[in-house]
Amino acid sequence: MAAIDMPSSSPVFQNLDHLIIEFVSFNTTAQRNELDLIHKMDQEVRANNIMRFIDLSQITKLEFRSTNVINQLYVIKRILLTSPKSIHLVIGTPLLLHTTLFDNSLLIPVFSQLQALYMIPENVCFPVEYASKLVERFPSLVHVELRTTCLGTDALLVDTLLRGLAKLIHLKIFFTYKLYIDGTCSVDYVIERRRQAFPFNICNKDEVLGKN
Repeated sequence: MAAIDMPSSSPVFQNLDHLIIEFVSFNTTAQRNELDLIHKMDQEVRANNIMRFIDLSQITKLEFRSTNVINQLYVIKRILLTSPKSIHLVIGTPLLLHTTLFDNSLLIPVFSQLQALYMIPENVCFPVEYASKLVERFPSLVHVELRTTCLGTDALLVDTLLRGLAKLIHLKIFFTYKLYIDGTCSVDYVIERRRQAFPFNICNKDEVLGKN
């Protein structure tokens, strides 16, 4: 992608609250070291152009449609860091869990303010062992959607999210295998776990819907 000359005074698009970014990979015959350099330069140009075109200061919802474009993690990180009001994130599981984002201390303030997280449920499942880290990094989540593999660890995943996310209202998990989940998603189970973890939060049975 070539750099585009734009006025430096202010972005063309302002007062936007929803931004969707879809990356398109390109083919090249360059060697590995040349390819890494191309990717790095390409990411810097893309990030700079996006910020020159769009005022990110008012964006509340960010969507990164490509699920596994690892070579664009720099762009995603830059966009997240320059969107101070973002509270809603749609992103592919492998992108979010990559160490460039998931373990980046600079993104802690960004992650901690997010209220909605939708991990695009395509080919990659959310590893159950990341559940505790998800709770630590995203403590303000109200809405969560993800995909996982039902291999007997489903109760641990659901239990970790129910006990760890105090503000959680909506939890939707896509299981790769349609196995019967014994009681894990029942209304009584949800209410019991929420009351155990947050005894001062009112949780009424008529306000809870559980579905296998």
